[in-house]
Amino acid sequence: MAEPVLPSGLVEARHSPLFDLGSLPELLGESHRTTVWAGLFVQKGSVRYIDLEGESPRDEVIDAGQSAVIVPGGEHRLEPSTDAEFFVQFAMQRRFDRLAR
Repeated sequence: MAEPVLPSGLVEARHSPLFDLGSLPELLGESHRTTVWAGLFVQKGSVRYIDLEGESPRDEVIDAGQSAVIVPGGEHRLEPSTDAEFFVQFAMQRRFDRLAR
């Protein structure tokens, strides 16, 4: 499967705090979905990103300095390494793009 790419016209909506294994919200380690595009940014260690559905689900390790795009609506979960530090950045269409439809 080709790596997903963020569509053009998105802007940052918000981002999570910096998580590590001890501060990881339980929900992120379990099956969950996001309603918007997101990026997983690993600062230290690694995080395993696992798609739980689809024809060609991703199961990849994102190392420090790397990132991965998270597609809206896709069921997935995260497995950080014991030394991982990472955050999730959420994006949405610019407001005027949504109003133009």
